[in-house]
Amino acid sequence: AYQIWMDDFGSAYSSLNVLKDFIFDELKIDMSFLRPFTLRSRRIVTSVVRMAKLIDIHTLCEGVETEEQFVYLRDIGCEKVQGYYFGKPLPFHEAIANLQAQGIEIESPHERHFYDEIGKIDYLSAVPFAKREEYNAIATAKHLNSIPLALAVFSPDCFKVLFYNAAFEDIVQSSGVLTDVYSQEQLGKPQSYSRLSPNIRNLMDSVKVNGDGRMHATVRDQYYEIKARLMTQTDDQYCVLICVTNLSQQTQSEKTE
Repeated sequence: AYQIWMDDFGSAYSSLNVLKDFIFDELKIDMSFLRPFTLRSRRIVTSVVRMAKLIDIHTLCEGVETEEQFVYLRDIGCEKVQGYYFGKPLPFHEAIANLQAQGIEIESPHERHFYDEIGKIDYLSAVPFAKREEYNAIATAKHLNSIPLALAVFSPDCFKVLFYNAAFEDIVQSSGVLTDVYSQEQLGKPQSYSRLSPNIRNLMDSVKVNGDGRMHATVRDQYYEIKARLMTQTDDQYCVLICVTNLSQQTQSEKTE
């Protein structure tokens, strides 16, 4: 059996469109993403590695020259790296001797499948325990974050919910907090402020001024924290990211530990 690799991904003809039309076993990420090794380049490489894992393609980054680059690539889950950090191109026997001198073990053929499966794990994901078929289903897109999040826009005479994920939906349904305003039927539609409790309205007013805010509420003998952060605003509206946490469950978990 043989593998098909895409060389120099991110340059020339190695484009996203090629990934859509052909199936590859591995991506070699072009060394140009590491030069210079800026915050922007790190974010690009991180996104490429995560995308590759989602479509079952292994990753190799070339042009690694520093320990900083190597550690970062390892921490984001890039499976293989090559570059002058480990050594310059050498004849086969000299290359093997160089690896042995550095204490770098050579993978045996029977270990390849074992490490290939490990390499598919996306430990940057908010839901690392999700099964492959769960990632593959378009319907599960809003399930890919375990942090309960919602996004809402507030204007002088109304508000509307733009987004909420499955974790947020679960905690709202189980708690009774905000159940009147969060539903698929109401998503993106203007709603009256009368649907919000006075405490929630006060929280959002505070967030508009201060940028961040939080409040606590007791519902059905459970203690909840509602956090909100101002994301952007204009003269007549502002957008807030909202998170609801069941502190009673967290406290019980800490006691159990």
